[in-house]
Amino acid sequence: MPQDALSLLSQAQTTGEPLKGVSLDGLSLADYNFKSLVFERCSFKGADLAGASVLDTAFLDCDFTGASFERASICRAKFTGPLMTKVNFTKATISSCSISISRFLNVDFSRTTFFDSDFGEKSEFEKCLFSSANCGQSHFGATVFKGAALDLTVIKDTAFASLAIVGSNAVQLQAPGLIAHGLEVTESDLSLANFSSSDLTGAKLAGQTLASGFFKEAILSGADLKGANASKAIFTGAKLDKANLQDMSAPYADFSHAKFTLTLLKGADLSGAKFHRAIDLDLMGVKSSKGAKFTDDDLARAEDFRPQVV
Repeated sequence: MPQDALSLLSQAQTTGEPLKGVSLDGLSLADYNFKSLVFERCSFKGADLAGASVLDTAFLDCDFTGASFERASICRAKFTGPLMTKVNFTKATISSCSISISRFLNVDFSRTTFFDSDFGEKSEFEKCLFSSANCGQSHFGATVFKGAALDLTVIKDTAFASLAIVGSNAVQLQAPGLIAHGLEVTESDLSLANFSSSDLTGAKLAGQTLASGFFKEAILSGADLKGANASKAIFTGAKLDKANLQDMSAPYADFSHAKFTLTLLKGADLSGAKFHRAIDLDLMGVKSSKGAKFTDDDLARAEDFRPQVV
């Protein structure tokens, strides 16, 4: 049977005819050259496609359960289907691809590089690994990362129609220039994450861990950071107008040049925080009437502080 499948595959390479309903389960296709092929409702369960070259090829509603694309080069390919599970894309390169998969479950994208790829209108990534992956300059619709590993993941200059991060490890997530209006984060760790120059208007970050995060010149207008842990976070030049920072713990955070128009600060712990040339921030008023916590020394040095270069 494997030999028959390989013969059909070889024939399709010659004729260009689509392969429909063919089983390639368990086949060793490592370093295989897939070019201008169409697979429709085919099965690649447990197949080894490590190091394969995939160019101008479509996989329509195919089953890749347990398959490996490790180190594969995938360019201008098309993937469609309701589910992709237990697939290994470690160290693969995925460029200019159309990926319309509704749900990814236990898929390993560790150290995968995405470039200029489109993930369609809606995607859910549950228990997927993106550790050290680079998703920059790709396009995502309504996206949910649930129980995902996003540590050291790069999503620089990436646009999401909507983005939710649920129960995920996003330590050192690299997201400068991210556009994610209404970003919603729950039960996740974003310590040391980099959101510099990102547009997070209306983001929902209440109660989340943002310690030592980098939000330089980020747009957080109308964002909810109530009760968040932003200890030592950098908010220099950030737009925090109409944001909710009530009960936020942000000792030693840097708010230099940040905009605080109509920002809610009641109950916030801002001890040791820096406010050099902050805009629309009445420090004395905040201390006396809004219950924010910081010392007289913090107030006295606010105008004299020179922010460190990061």
